[in-house]
Amino acid sequence: MSKNLKLRIKNLGIVKNATIELSDLIFFIGKNNTNKTWTAYVLHAVASDSMLRKYIYRNLWFRKGRPCSAWEKIINHYLGKIESYLREIDAPQSSELSIFTSSDASFIKDLLKHYLGFVTKHIHEFISIDKNLVKDLKISVLFPKEREFERELIARINQYVNRSLRTLLLGEEGDEEIKKKRFYTYDLWIYVILNSIMRALFGRPFNLPVERNTLVTFATLISLGEGKFVNISNLLSTFKELHSSITTYGTQEKPKLELTDQFTKFSEQLISFIDSVMSAQYYNYNYPVPIKLFKEFVQRLTSLSPADKELNSKLLNILKEVIGGEITVDKRGIFYKTKEVTLPIFVSSSMVKSLAGLYAYLGYRAEKGDLLIIDEPESNLHPEAQVKMVEFLACMANNGIRVLTTTHSPYVVDHLTNLLEAKRSQKKAKDIREKFFLKTEEAFIDRNRVSAYFFTESGEVKDVLDKKSGMIDWETFSSISDRINQIYYEI
Repeated sequence: MSKNLKLRIKNLGIVKNATIELSDLIFFIGKNNTNKTWTAYVLHAVASDSMLRKYIYRNLWFRKGRPCSAWEKIINHYLGKIESYLREIDAPQSSELSIFTSSDASFIKDLLKHYLGFVTKHIHEFISIDKNLVKDLKISVLFPKEREFERELIARINQYVNRSLRTLLLGEEGDEEIKKKRFYTYDLWIYVILNSIMRALFGRPFNLPVERNTLVTFATLISLGEGKFVNISNLLSTFKELHSSITTYGTQEKPKLELTDQFTKFSEQLISFIDSVMSAQYYNYNYPVPIKLFKEFVQRLTSLSPADKELNSKLLNILKEVIGGEITVDKRGIFYKTKEVTLPIFVSSSMVKSLAGLYAYLGYRAEKGDLLIIDEPESNLHPEAQVKMVEFLACMANNGIRVLTTTHSPYVVDHLTNLLEAKRSQKKAKDIREKFFLKTEEAFIDRNRVSAYFFTESGEVKDVLDKKSGMIDWETFSSISDRINQIYYEI
């Protein structure tokens, strides 16, 4: 879009007031414990499908009192438009549905305000933190004043509505049986409407958490452990019944056998052990939702079908240059493959493990219009791989995938300025691309499409990208460099 939406977040942990421009490439920079990841999680929550479904469910079935004006308009106006469209779907040349027009901008803002109020109330569940830590949280959206933004937004919403309807009603190949089942429940059509709005505004989110290395390596074991652990409760019940039968049997006229005594002791010990392990202090899978979603994605990889699109193939070919090979998935698990060797993921390098989730996202899920959140992309990467990585992030942004990343790496931030300057340079791109690590001009990105924010220990969030010069004030790194040099001279 010509101008960008801004997300304003107040009173999130130590973050007092942050206004984040939702550019195509966003960097959160700062020390540990400055709530960079929590801020990224808030954006994920706002764009989250699970949060949206919860919002719809609560408003449809647990609505108390008079609904907000936006919900009244959805039910009384927009559902009627879809119903009329459904009646004409059998027409040989049915036109695209324009459910929204430029006059609907006020409705979208009203709806969004109501939705963000809901997100605020439930964000502690999404992040898995104490509710008191976000009791004063406020989330709001600032819309650009330009009419061009509204026109582009409306067009994108209608595009998503029509795509969803075609998928639901006609199937990918126009299946007649699917078309006959087009009259679904209202909650489905409301979901189509609201999901289209959220995707047009924020994108479809996918999170690569900093824990991705471990989750990729041990996804199968985690899945096995979770599944088996749940079944232990059934085993526990069986043993309690058996234990009761054995002890009852021993009180009857027939004397206890030595074997019965031994089994009784064993069952008592096993019951005690299972009870202790099943207690909440030892067994807690209350992950933040973004981590949980990534874990579940990796666990399902062996059953997913690859995304066979030009965008996915194009980006995967570039990513191969970063990791020096490719990631393959089959029924046996996840593997790292080069020309010389094929290795199971758990014996591959830490860099490969760290980037395997990104490779899988691009291979199985990525679409234009997505929001990809990467926590510390430099994790486990050599400095050369780190600068290749920032070039790749720019490639994704230039191909329609919005990227938000948190980072502690001076290499990432410093090299970003090179990419901004390369885009502005008067020299021909083909003449300077060879100077870069991935040797592609698709890594060059306009500074107006990039945002960079410095999170301070005092809770201030500063915009540190000078759009005129393209320079980033990365004081969080330079101060440490200065101190290291000072120590050397002093000793």
